[in-house]
Amino acid sequence: MSLLIILLVPLLLAAWLYLWRRRVAPRIAVSMAVSSASLPYGRHTDLTVRLINPARLPAPHVVCTFVLPDGLQLVPPGHPDEDDARMRKCRVALGLGPRQETDATFRVYGCRRGRQAVTKCSLVLGDGLTSREIAATRETSVEVVVHPRLLSESRSVAIAQQRFGTSSMRRKLYATSLDWINIRAYQPGDAFRDIAWPLTARRGELVVLERAPSIERRVVFLLNAQISETHWRHNSAPVNRIYEEALAAAVRLMSEYTHLTVHTNAVWRRRTKGQRYPAIEFCGLGQAQVARQLGHWLGGLSTYAETGFVRAVERVGGLLAQPCEVVVFTAYEDEPLQNAYARLRRRGHHVSVLAVSAGNGSGTREAGDVP
Repeated sequence: MSLLIILLVPLLLAAWLYLWRRRVAPRIAVSMAVSSASLPYGRHTDLTVRLINPARLPAPHVVCTFVLPDGLQLVPPGHPDEDDARMRKCRVALGLGPRQETDATFRVYGCRRGRQAVTKCSLVLGDGLTSREIAATRETSVEVVVHPRLLSESRSVAIAQQRFGTSSMRRKLYATSLDWINIRAYQPGDAFRDIAWPLTARRGELVVLERAPSIERRVVFLLNAQISETHWRHNSAPVNRIYEEALAAAVRLMSEYTHLTVHTNAVWRRRTKGQRYPAIEFCGLGQAQVARQLGHWLGGLSTYAETGFVRAVERVGGLLAQPCEVVVFTAYEDEPLQNAYARLRRRGHHVSVLAVSAGNGSGTREAGDVP
């Protein structure tokens, strides 16, 4: 009997190793899912890894490892260990029974704007009886869009208090009854182009004609992803700063404007298969909704420019049928851009330029001022 057992053990071990290599190890599958695919900067979402053993035999030892992309990490931004590479490495080690599925959940934080994707993971499979292991790679498909970083409250207020649209325009230097519907006394901060000069001369005091809501409460943002006239290569710092400033300004200005449209020349998704001239529009939404929807949209933009900004400005100018406030977020300016702004102003629009740098400083000026 003992001799039979001694002979059977190697046979059983060889049979198990054969079945494990042919029937179990190749069939171990991995899938991933997130609780929220749209993630504000600094917030967290749950990343669930599901290990699946569809075979009728067990998988005694399964180790799944994967590395989070640069925009995701296991600790919130500002944590002392956020620069540690181990904060982006996830590992699951367990055993799977026959036809068993097991989930492991990781809490990940958004730390960099953009589309963050986990496309593959590594598996190390052991038979449970010997020290032999099989290394394999599994393709996965999970993506999280991280919103731009939220600026501080003081910085956000400073951007919104730039008072876009306070200067007179070359066209429509005075208010007319065709575009304005109400009369009231002048208040500090009103645009000079809204003053009804004939009534002011007649009454002896400044009188303002209020605009119709379709004209007054409309603002258009133009975001420039081209950081210089000839620079088309990837440079994320200035462009990311533009997205942050635009998000802060939009959230603040939606308390005064009810209609906001954002245009850009950046590439949507990938550079080669992108959508030209992406745009998003908001009407009658609250600040929280704008922050969530615009943050997700800005998070999906690339830092590459699809086309020159002059062409993008001219195209947007052709789409605007009524005079409105146009706010430009750009990291550079030159004479062609100044000419494009002048053409917008001649069509009745008011153009303000918010010059953005990679640092914390930015300034707003009128489009006709000297840079």
